[in-house]
Amino acid sequence: MHPALLDAALHVLTLAQVEGISDGSVLLPFEWSDVSLVATGAQELRVCASVERSGEGEALAVLQLADGNGRAVARLGGLRLREASDAQIREASRTETQHLYRLDWRPVGLSEGGAPALALPLIVGGDGELAKHLGLDHADSVAAVVARLDEGGAIPSQLVFDHLSEPAGHVLAATHATAERGLAELQGILGEARLNETAVMWLTQGAVATGPDEGASGLSRAPLWGLVRSARAEHPDRRLQLVDVDAPPADASLLSRLTSTTSEPELALRHGAVSGATAGARRSGCG
Repeated sequence: MHPALLDAALHVLTLAQVEGISDGSVLLPFEWSDVSLVATGAQELRVCASVERSGEGEALAVLQLADGNGRAVARLGGLRLREASDAQIREASRTETQHLYRLDWRPVGLSEGGAPALALPLIVGGDGELAKHLGLDHADSVAAVVARLDEGGAIPSQLVFDHLSEPAGHVLAATHATAERGLAELQGILGEARLNETAVMWLTQGAVATGPDEGASGLSRAPLWGLVRSARAEHPDRRLQLVDVDAPPADASLLSRLTSTTSEPELALRHGAVSGATAGARRSGCG
């Protein structure tokens, strides 16, 4: 079931009148039980819900979900709700807990020593303009890289997937295209043992914001960051790096230095300065 559809279905609970729950409070979902998915593919939901008080400041909701034709989609045997006041919600928004879900960006220094001797990366994907501008070799896809290896070509020390260009079409279609391409790239490199020692970078533009005053103009590439983060968690031994820039790099050696002189998994280049991402959860010892 699509999360947004389920979330919309739960909004009906705001209409429930529960004795003992004050007018200045809301009931928030807290704990699920006896959840059963009966069918998939529903495009709309009809909701039958009953809510009754189950304790001090708590209520229990029983829900049945059907599609537009009345066929059962899911049965939610119990959803515990807890009372929260406006004051409690405002106070919670001011706590440090929210920082667990935020990235902080800090300056990162890159070593200048030995930069000319670093092996230059192979650019993969994109329209080829970045590789042409930097004077680097270019391959259309992971399949093309593997074909080169099959023909006896050298194993590249670094691959850079070029995601600077906005995919064609509406932002939703572009987002899907980026995610599908990123998944294919991940599956391609993780399934090719000869690339196990190859450093891999995904290069995006405007996919993330490094501060409250900075927008994210390349939102269609933002899901790529989440996809690579998930892959990195599952393959901690692989060098899977994300780099977001505000303009296409002008120096080919910079791409090599980003991988060779820092172990940061996520970097942003803004006005020539390099920043690394630190998750609040890691900083507080929760991740």
